[in-house]
Amino acid sequence: ESNGKPVSVDDTLKAACATVARKTRGRFVGDVKPRRTAADLILPPDLHRQVIEIASFTRVLPTVAETWGFGRLASGGSGIKCLFTGDPGTGKTLAAEVVADTLGVPFLKVNIAETVSKWVGETEKNLDAAFREATASNALLFFDEADALFGKRGEVRHGVDRYANLEVSHLLQRLEDHSGLVILASNLKDNIDPAFTRRF
Repeated sequence: ESNGKPVSVDDTLKAACATVARKTRGRFVGDVKPRRTAADLILPPDLHRQVIEIASFTRVLPTVAETWGFGRLASGGSGIKCLFTGDPGTGKTLAAEVVADTLGVPFLKVNIAETVSKWVGETEKNLDAAFREATASNALLFFDEADALFGKRGEVRHGVDRYANLEVSHLLQRLEDHSGLVILASNLKDNIDPAFTRRF
């Protein structure tokens, strides 16, 4: 890293820890290096503070859940789940990058095209792999265009409708059990299943 020049251990420790924690990436998540910081996030002051609070809440979560003992009151995983909604180009992905940068954790973006499969049961396996990778790397897991995966369950009229509903139910359970930070971004908030919306 230093290429023969003296460097401070403090300056390289964060990057070294992230490298050790980082696992080999599968095809279902992409490792995005956050390039933007909180100073690059231009939002009204209240909204800016709320985005930065996500990182603050994530930092103190182990203290609240374990040291203070409130984790036993939570059902499922004790992770934080956030939903960013808004028109295209309003900074949802940028805001997620800022949270990852503030926390100093890897930023894993789920590859929806690779994750969703036409074969029964494959989407669930692919999602499990993405969540396992996020857990192993202590990473922020980011779903862009989340309504593609978290869409409303519909009435079962054909066999494929039942399997589509099973995928949504599996994802709901996986999200509930995850103990890390998950951020979803969507342009179409109304298209997301209400059972997901209640968890944010």
